[in-house]
Amino acid sequence: MKQRLAALTQLIIGAGILTVIILKLERTGQLQDLLAAWRSSMDHGVLLAIGFGSFGLCLALCTLRWHLILRAQGFGLSRWLCAELYLVGQFFNAFMLGATGGDLVKAWYAARHTPDRKTEIVATIFIDRIVGLLAIVVLAPVAMLLRLPIFWSHPESRLLVILMSGLMIGTMVIVLIVFRRNLFARWPWLDRLTQRHAIGRTMRRVYDAFQLVLGHRGLLSRTLGLSALNHLIAVVGTMAYGRAAGLSMGPIDYLAAFLSINLISAIPITPSGIGTRETAALMLLGALGVAHGQAVSVTLMLFGSLLVWSLVGGIVYAAFVWRGHGRPETAVPTP
Repeated sequence: MKQRLAALTQLIIGAGILTVIILKLERTGQLQDLLAAWRSSMDHGVLLAIGFGSFGLCLALCTLRWHLILRAQGFGLSRWLCAELYLVGQFFNAFMLGATGGDLVKAWYAARHTPDRKTEIVATIFIDRIVGLLAIVVLAPVAMLLRLPIFWSHPESRLLVILMSGLMIGTMVIVLIVFRRNLFARWPWLDRLTQRHAIGRTMRRVYDAFQLVLGHRGLLSRTLGLSALNHLIAVVGTMAYGRAAGLSMGPIDYLAAFLSINLISAIPITPSGIGTRETAALMLLGALGVAHGQAVSVTLMLFGSLLVWSLVGGIVYAAFVWRGHGRPETAVPTP
C-alpha cells in the first residue's frame, strides 16, 4: 500500500510539473509555438518514423546488453525471450502503479526459467541498469563541454552543469568502492553480515555477480559500448523529431543537451520522467535559443514514443498471460 501511494504521489508530482509548464506557455503566448511545431511535424512522416524507430532500436540494444550479462552468468534465456521480457518491463514501468515495477516483473518471469538462481537473475537486471547508467553519467557531462560557455552563461543551465558534474564524480566514487576486489575481505563487518543474516548472503551473491561481469573477458567493454551506442541513437531519434518540429539546432547542440535531458528524466522522481524531462529541456534548450514551446513539443514527442513502445509491451504481456505464463506476483520470491 505504501509503495502504491508513493507511485501515485510521483505521478501527481510529474503531472503537476507538466501542467504548470503548459499553463506558463499558455500565459506567455508560447503555447502556439508548441502547437505549430506539432502541425509542422505532421508534414514530415519520414522523420517521425526515424524518430520512433530509433527508440525501438534502443530497446533492441538494451535487450542485447542484458542477454550478454545473462549469458556470462550461465543463464540460457534466448534473445527473443529477453526481448519479450524487456518490453513487458517497459509496459509495467510506464503504466502500472504499485509495488510491481517493470524490473521486478522481468525478474519474476526470468526466474521461472531458473528457479534455483533467483538472486542471480535479479542481480543481472541490476547490473544491466548500472551499466546503462554508467555510460550516460559519463557521456552527458562530457557532451556538455561542447557547449559549456553557453550553458555556463545562463544561471539555470549552469545549475545542470554542476549537477551533471556532481553525478559523474559521485558515480565514479561509488563504482570504485563497489567494484573493488575482495570487498568483503577488506570490510570485516560485511563478512560478518554474510555469516549471520540472510540479507548478507544475498548481498554477497549480488556482489559476486558483479565481480563475474568484471572478470569476464571483454564483457564490461561490450556492454558499456552497447550502452553508449544506445544513448547516441536516442539522440539521433530526438534530432529527427526536432527537425520535424522545426528546431534550428545542429547535431552538436542535440548531443550537448539531450544526453543530460535523458539522464535527468531517468532519475526516478516522476514516472517515465514526466515533467522533469520538460524542465531540463527548458533550461538547456532555452540556453541554446530554442523557444520554450518548441522545446516542450519535442520532449512530448519523446514521451509519446515511450508510451507507444510501452503499449507494445502490454500486448506482449497479454500474450504471456494467454500462453499460460501467469501473472507476476508483487515481489520476486527469494531462495
